[in-house]
Amino acid sequence: MEGFEYKLDDLDLKILREMEGNGRQSVSDLARTLGTSRAHASRRLQRLLDRRVTRIAAFTNPYVLGYRVFALIGIRVVPSEIHITADRVGTLANVHLVAITAGRNDILIWTMFRSQAELSFFLGRGLGTIPGITSVETMIILQTRKMSFSYLMAAEAESKGNRGGTGEGGSHSVFQGSEVDIDQSDLRILKE
Repeated sequence: MEGFEYKLDDLDLKILREMEGNGRQSVSDLARTLGTSRAHASRRLQRLLDRRVTRIAAFTNPYVLGYRVFALIGIRVVPSEIHITADRVGTLANVHLVAITAGRNDILIWTMFRSQAELSFFLGRGLGTIPGITSVETMIILQTRKMSFSYLMAAEAESKGNRGGTGEGGSHSVFQGSEVDIDQSDLRILKE
């Protein structure tokens, strides 16, 4: 979202902070916490959603869906093909993040697989079929220590001079190794 600017006021920040803490809360509860009317809170939240300042999303535990192998993959590309290659890589089902980068790699992707065999197939029959790629470096993630989508808390900590963080708050478990039973009804809900 390069170049995106939106001037946030104090109420916007309070709404974002509340929604980061509990995105499932009702607008009535949000209004009560903010000390404003339900109609006003609803309008302001809707404005933030409409202008793509925020969105409300569910994050599914990948382990429940059978994913066991997570990998960051650095890709080097023919310089004139970086953007088209990034777009092509982004169409592959196991790819969940595509970033054009500066440094040793031109593109960095985050991927998930059910097995190492699936990763191997992806490297040969997925990435291997995309023209313009000159080399690939696969880094299998052994353990995830932090994965946070709480950008507001990070920005507030930085503005208070806490650039390194304390390790408290703002982090959400990545569910690594969680054992949860789901049935077909659960899968249908997740797909909706």
